[in-house]
Amino acid sequence: MADSGKKLLYITLGYPGDLYSEKSFVEGELNALLKEFDEIVLVPTDNFGWQAGYAEKLPERVSVDKSLCLDKVFASRVRKARYILHPEMLGNLLRMRGEAKSAAQWIKGLFQSANILHVSKIIKKIAARHNMTPRNTVLMSMWFHDAAAALARLGLKEGWHVATHAHTSDLYDDRMLFRSKNLRNRLLNGVDRVFSISKRGTEYMCNRYPDHAHKIITSTLGSTRLFDVSKPTADEETSCLLTFATVARVQEVKCHDLILETLWELAALLPHHTVTWEVIGDGEELEALKALADKRKRDNFQVIFTGALENKEIQKRFSQHPPHWFLMMSKTEGLPVSMGEAMSYGIPVITTDVGDIRELVTPQCAIILPPPYPGNNWDAPRRSAKEYALDLKSAVTDDELRKKLGRADLAQWEATFNAAETSRRLAAELSGLLSPPT
Repeated sequence: MADSGKKLLYITLGYPGDLYSEKSFVEGELNALLKEFDEIVLVPTDNFGWQAGYAEKLPERVSVDKSLCLDKVFASRVRKARYILHPEMLGNLLRMRGEAKSAAQWIKGLFQSANILHVSKIIKKIAARHNMTPRNTVLMSMWFHDAAAALARLGLKEGWHVATHAHTSDLYDDRMLFRSKNLRNRLLNGVDRVFSISKRGTEYMCNRYPDHAHKIITSTLGSTRLFDVSKPTADEETSCLLTFATVARVQEVKCHDLILETLWELAALLPHHTVTWEVIGDGEELEALKALADKRKRDNFQVIFTGALENKEIQKRFSQHPPHWFLMMSKTEGLPVSMGEAMSYGIPVITTDVGDIRELVTPQCAIILPPPYPGNNWDAPRRSAKEYALDLKSAVTDDELRKKLGRADLAQWEATFNAAETSRRLAAELSGLLSPPT
């Protein structure tokens, strides 16, 4: 049971709106957080997905305040211009001097500064409505961006306890058009904890911001298994059907087109097998991928597009009708929750050796392929689908290897990626920022 009086204000991107990845992240934490906090207020910054009614499905003691995502100033660059003469804007301009190299970078920095000022103003109003004070409340951000900086501003000015997750584009400074190192140092002055989702991210932050290394903790998001692990039937084990599943937003960085081409080539190499690829997710590249699939026809190759599915539905499929292989061939990755979920059902993984992947899987529990771009240089020519198909030809038809990797995947998930344990540690760390109420 939570210590009486402790509260958490938690800024998300869209949750509890309809955003699959964040939904998985936050829902995996809520039960553990409710054991440490009496009240949790979710504050989304984007207003989408509400027609699905997620807010009504939240646990007791969890509520949603939409003040920020509905705020007209926050949503408008023109209206945010009112902050141009704010004293802190001048200070931030001075801090960016020597860092911003172009007009676009200066503009980016200016609007980041305006966001920080305005979001902190809105958060103060939300906190007041919920009787939240620096004494009884932790301010938390799901993402290490402008919202986290706004909370850090309140930490510096008013003594709030502040924490934030840090993922990939919001963590690595070179993934953005512009991010001021001086402004980020100021952000770090105002936070108590930064929860990096990977060891590599923690090392990067500690090396880049050594004065704040004591605040930066590796805390993988993990995944929550919702169903029992199924046992394959004899028919499934002896079938000539080869099934692959990919769960990811269909966007350029995920290289869905490369997956499709690879499996199309693989089907040609395995004429006595039927190769089926299930694409779970939507995104800006979906229509282009469907058009490519229409051009890549073979009698023994099939692509199934399910669109975006509820996490519960995906896990139900993994439990009842698991694919033979979970496949991702991204050009970069953090620690993909969807991959962890597949591992939790003993589904063997095929993945490219990019980003933080080796913190989640090892050669003992997955087939790890070379990166799509040699040396992870995105300007280099991409590795061919035919090369990948040749890499996979023998392995994907080896039933004993598949079962061995599936067992190892399950053990690896239990040891490193089970959200029940990772969330418990996170919740305890956040709760510990507050002194016991008197």
